Amino acid sequence: MNSMVIPKYTCKCGYTMDRTVHPSGGAPVEGEVSLCSRCAAISVFNRDLTQRPATEKEMKEIEKSSGWFNISRDVKKILSSYH
Repeated sequence: MNSMVIPKYTCKCGYTMDRTVHPSGGAPVEGEVSLCSRCAAISVFNRDLTQRPATEKEMKEIEKSSGWFNISRDVKKILSSYH
C-alpha cells in the first residue's frame, strides 16, 4: 500500500502525523477513522483531510460499527509494538 500526504495532525500523545495509508489505496473521506501510529488514539478525518479527535458520540458509533473488529485489532498491534 502506498502512503498519501495529508495535513499535519498532532495527536494528544504529541506524535505528529502527515501521511496516511488507506485500505483501498485511495484517499480517506470525511468521517473515516484514523489511528495514531504511536498511541493508537482514534481520530476522524474532516472533508479537507485534516483530523480531529473522535467525539464520545462518534466513539460509540465506531464501537458498534462493522469495522470495529479491524480497528480494535489494529489498536492492539500498535500498542504492542510501542509499549
